[in-house]
Amino acid sequence: MSEDNIREYIERLKHRDPEVRYWTVQYLEYLCDTTAIPALVDVLCSDDDDIRGAAARALAKFGSSARDAIPALTEACKSEDVWVSTAAAYALRMIGK
Repeated sequence: MSEDNIREYIERLKHRDPEVRYWTVQYLEYLCDTTAIPALVDVLCSDDDDIRGAAARALAKFGSSARDAIPALTEACKSEDVWVSTAAAYALRMIGK
């Protein structure tokens, strides 16, 4: 996939429809292109716990390439939402922290 296509999907993370954002995170996880890492880190700060959990799980797939996500994932581990905190802890483990 071209860099322009990746950027198009990254822009969809700002869509007003949470379902579009959720499925975009899923697709970016599938693509596993490191260009998406900063955008997925930004998603960890969203208000939607389903999307935050999906972003954390997506970051786990990047492994050590997602080291820049460690501070945001560490903060997400404190979430009261079990899905978010569990996915964030899993991502940290996969990153190697």
